[in-house]
Amino acid sequence: MGKRAKIYVIILTAILGIAILYLIKPEAIPQDPSYYEFADDRKIFGIANFWDLFSNIGFLFVGIWGLLQLNKLELTKWNKINVQLICVGIALTSLGSAYFHYQPAHDSLVWDRIPMTLVFMPFFSFIIALFITNKYHATQLLLLTLIGVLSVLYWIIGEHRCESCGDLRPYALVQFLPMVLIPLILLLFKKTNQQLKYLFLVFIFYGIAKVCETYDKHIFDLLNELLSGHSIKHFMATIATYFLIVWIRKTKAGFTNTL
Repeated sequence: MGKRAKIYVIILTAILGIAILYLIKPEAIPQDPSYYEFADDRKIFGIANFWDLFSNIGFLFVGIWGLLQLNKLELTKWNKINVQLICVGIALTSLGSAYFHYQPAHDSLVWDRIPMTLVFMPFFSFIIALFITNKYHATQLLLLTLIGVLSVLYWIIGEHRCESCGDLRPYALVQFLPMVLIPLILLLFKKTNQQLKYLFLVFIFYGIAKVCETYDKHIFDLLNELLSGHSIKHFMATIATYFLIVWIRKTKAGFTNTL
């Protein structure tokens, strides 16, 4: 299969993913109020939801460490901006998520989700630049990042317009569509020295994080109220971001022609 045909496969898969979501969910998906009912709401040291809040600290350390490590790499301008944006997004996720868990509400959730889009979309842009083409790197990075931020703003504007008017479908696509397209890109555009074991660990720990989030209370009960699934989710996602930074560092040597 030629390169152009492979690109068409990626585009068609993306279109299909969007179409499937909007066919399955033809109406807007507002934020479920039960989302804010976390299993572990204990107050420790006078701080409500302590463990859900404190468990975000790892993102801050990984983000700062990532900036220090990746700034040492000899990258082109837009590749450096790309990886810096990923690291900043990771660090800001720590602050945004901590703020959200301190005061769980629609408005504080915005500051949790926007930083996450600064990780999801620049990561996707970086994959495209490395494996497909870096010819339009600046444009795709800015465009994808803007789409990510706008997906959150679109949701919150709807929530403010009227109760249950928010629509999470664009944000869902921002979060999950790259998780489908990235493995497909890796499969179609194979390169040597990919260090894919680290990228595989990113997906594994992110998947575990999502499972822990889904079974928040079940895990809390299973662990005799030691930690909740949501708190463990933060730890697992932190490990995922760590391996993402490691992958970028290790992979750099295999992409000297594009980086």
